Amino acid sequence: MQTYKLDPCWYFTTPALSWDAMLLHTKVAIELFTDYDMLLFIEKGVRGGISQCCNRYAIANNRYMSNFNPDDEIKYLMYLDANNLYGYAMSKYLPLKDFVWSDNDLTEQDILNLSDESDVGYILEVDLEYPSDLHDKHSDFPLAPENKPPPNCKEPRLLTTLEPKTKYILHYSNLKLYLKLGENNSTQQQERTTQLGSRNETTQLVSRNETTQLNRRKQLNSSVGTKQLNSALPSTAYNRLQPPATACTACTACTACTACTACTACNRLHRLHRLYS
Repeated sequence: MQTYKLDPCWYFTTPALSWDAMLLHTKVAIELFTDYDMLLFIEKGVRGGISQCCNRYAIANNRYMSNFNPDDEIKYLMYLDANNLYGYAMSKYLPLKDFVWSDNDLTEQDILNLSDESDVGYILEVDLEYPSDLHDKHSDFPLAPENKPPPNCKEPRLLTTLEPKTKYILHYSNLKLYLKLGENNSTQQQERTTQLGSRNETTQLVSRNETTQLNRRKQLNSSVGTKQLNSALPSTAYNRLQPPATACTACTACTACTACTACTACNRLHRLHRLYS
């Protein structure tokens, strides 16, 4: 109370207290959207946070453990906990005011040259391609998550996939990261012959001091990597699982494709079979 002159007893959550403390400390006035299309545009780019198990099973071969096998590759298991992720993100430059539609022609290099601390920022709708030569390297944690139903499911989930993305809305800082990770890791960078195409109609939303009218929506097609994806390859984390080949041996109450309530192992087998059926 002495620092921010705010009484925590009047707040249900600490994020609400932190938000008011930020407004009081910075003296900023956040501009509200008056264009309904802008509001829908921004909401379409809000996806949530990734929560998943990238690698379901791993065996360590730790040289400092008694069961270490010197004939096998050395492998360690590591637990990492990144602190203050929300606070770190909120300390960066964020959209504030003067939201207008932009008709600027932006190239890939224009995006890469934009500073993360620029007074003018962009929220873009782009098409992303995921080169096949990046799939193995990015398979544990693919870029550009999206909300859509997984296989054999009607409800959308936040998925990390290796599929191309169309009309994908994101902040330009995220796009810079995706472009850099794609170019730096691609083994076929020199084979690239085109920079940015214009196959699909997309939109740009810019926050700046000037006010301009959007007379027509420009086309921007951005690539995550350096090579077009021409073949149909496994696209989601589900594709990297292998369905169980046989029924559970823990009990006799089930078969490979029939649900069983006798044990959890059978239920797991059934769920995986249903996923791949």
